[in-house]
Amino acid sequence: MPTLLTVLLCAILLQETPVPSTGLETKPVTIEAVRIEGKSRFSQRSILALGALKIGQALDEKGVRAACARMNASGLLTNVEYAYEAYPDREGVTLVLTPHDQLPLIPAKIQIKGVEEEDVWNYLESVDPLFTRELPRSVAALHLYERFINKYLDKQSRTERAIDEVQGTEDHPTLILFKAVQPKTAR
Repeated sequence: MPTLLTVLLCAILLQETPVPSTGLETKPVTIEAVRIEGKSRFSQRSILALGALKIGQALDEKGVRAACARMNASGLLTNVEYAYEAYPDREGVTLVLTPHDQLPLIPAKIQIKGVEEEDVWNYLESVDPLFTRELPRSVAALHLYERFINKYLDKQSRTERAIDEVQGTEDHPTLILFKAVQPKTAR
């Protein structure tokens, strides 16, 4: 069994080991295609939207890392691995993304007085299919849902703001309930 010192030395050596060049470290290349691998529940469209990525976009290594950080910041994913496939006869690359979903997923309901729950879900799903009726309990994911429920309420000229209430216990949440409260007025 490796000791802590051995693990730390290996980590230090790995950090100093040169990484094979992809050509992306400094020079932007065009993302000609994107392939999603792994078992994520999200579509390619959703993954690209979370990372603010577009096919045809020119990116360098720093840009790809920033896109992966945006995906992780959504609270819907725990990690996104990436790789590139370069072609000898073309300048562009295929960006290969392997997203890992944040788990476990908890059922969600929307209960806002005077608003049909199904109408809100239909709106959310029209924005992006990543809005499903179950989500992880991460703060970022809860805020993402709240933000888009609030956009729906704004479109309906409603002044309430969505908040979440996690039901069940800390160790075993059973439901995420989105409801609305009136915003506090400034005095």
